[in-house]
Amino acid sequence: MDRGPRGFIYHMISASPALLNGAELTRVPIPHLISKAGKDLGPEAWLQEALANFSDLLLVDRIDRHAERPILVARELPMPEQGFLDLLYLDTSGVLTLVETKLARNAEHRREVSAQIVDYATFLATRTYEDLKSLLCVDDQPLGEASPLERSLWKAAGRGEAAGGAYNTWSKSFRVTAQENLQRNRLRLIIAGDKMDSRLRDMAEFLLGGTHPDFQFALVEIGLYHCPGQADNILVLPSMYWSRTPPIPSLEIGTGQVTWTVETFLQQLHRNNADTPEAAAMVEDILQWMQRRKAALGPKARLESGKSLPANPSMNLYITGSTLALPHLEGRTGGGGWISCKPLMKTFPQSVRTFLAKIQGLSPWYQEFVHGLLNDPNAKDFTISQKSFGDPAIRAKVLQAMAELQDDLLAALRSRAVPDASEAT
Repeated sequence: MDRGPRGFIYHMISASPALLNGAELTRVPIPHLISKAGKDLGPEAWLQEALANFSDLLLVDRIDRHAERPILVARELPMPEQGFLDLLYLDTSGVLTLVETKLARNAEHRREVSAQIVDYATFLATRTYEDLKSLLCVDDQPLGEASPLERSLWKAAGRGEAAGGAYNTWSKSFRVTAQENLQRNRLRLIIAGDKMDSRLRDMAEFLLGGTHPDFQFALVEIGLYHCPGQADNILVLPSMYWSRTPPIPSLEIGTGQVTWTVETFLQQLHRNNADTPEAAAMVEDILQWMQRRKAALGPKARLESGKSLPANPSMNLYITGSTLALPHLEGRTGGGGWISCKPLMKTFPQSVRTFLAKIQGLSPWYQEFVHGLLNDPNAKDFTISQKSFGDPAIRAKVLQAMAELQDDLLAALRSRAVPDASEAT
């Protein structure tokens, strides 16, 4: 990885797949997609079908480490006077991902595919949120005409029924965030194909550099391999040939109460900790862990912002069935937050004691903290600070123990048949 012009980050990641048993993997060409009626639709249609069904192949987390899972919202989307966009995705943070596919046999179309996707992104960036809904909520697109965009996206993200406090809070902020992303050119462009080359990369860089330096852009190579001894199975291996992730333009954050998004939280965190970068790095690391846990737990957890003044932005991770954040994270100067061990102890004593036993020996501070929590009713609860989370090695162990605590609580809640928290709100 090296830094290119204008401070963009370039990822040059090559993929050389290998099996641990030493067997050789043989790369194969992309097969043709055959329709139900028996019509040969060609290899590019097969690639589009694969990307439509498995969005993880796009490697968006390699382009932007804070990216959420993209959800397919359009195929062959008509662009006025420009053609058709192959695939369009939207995530629950309101970021659009545009995808155009290209096969190596059509190398002469490098400029065409690069220019097309930039033109499509330019068109979408000038739309309003209401324009976007009218484009996507039609009967021949994945979301369909009958469902509101927010409700369909919520369900597609695996967050359960589109009702209750969690959904209502998210849907209101989503509309605002999606509109802001369009206005600020926060779009992600991906060209995916069976073979990428430096000429396509140079073309993309040239087209973006002068006119749209704010777009994220990536070239993703999709390799197919035969699995030894499994003639009917194909290993699909995506690799990031190149990506460009420019800094996102700053949002204007007022002085009153703010409902935070991950992006604005991070922005305000770094503003509040301009003189304490180690605190900002600690909080950002914990937030990334919270995002990974949310992704791993799916509908069993939710990541929500608090509403607070800019001096103390906050984010919370809740597990289904519990009203206590685990953890509550703050982006104030020096970083902060807490883990609600004392309230949890009343309901889940064994789970919390197991958690405390795992962290007790990490340092003298933890030994003293655990002893006080277990023996002194007036002891303070578990606070997030440089003392408790500043050491990266200790932080990793505490976060691992907290993940296991979350799993224990979920198991206990299931056994007690506690109703879903979103339904209770």
